[in-house]
Amino acid sequence: MQRPDFITDEHLGVLTAQEEALLANIFIAIPLLMQRFPELTAFQAQELLRYWWCGTKPLPQEAVLAS
Repeated sequence: MQRPDFITDEHLGVLTAQEEALLANIFIAIPLLMQRFPELTAFQAQELLRYWWCGTKPLPQEAVLAS
């Protein structure tokens, strides 16, 4: 996945710093991002989360085998 232009290292750092909490409850991620970075739209926050998740989390073995 190509990094969208609006995503900064600071954005990714916030997600990485909160990784443990996000793994426990991923639903807090978008409100967290929008509170920390009010310039982000809801769509951008979703794209940021997707980019971070896809770039840092390996696919489960079952997903790799199914593709």
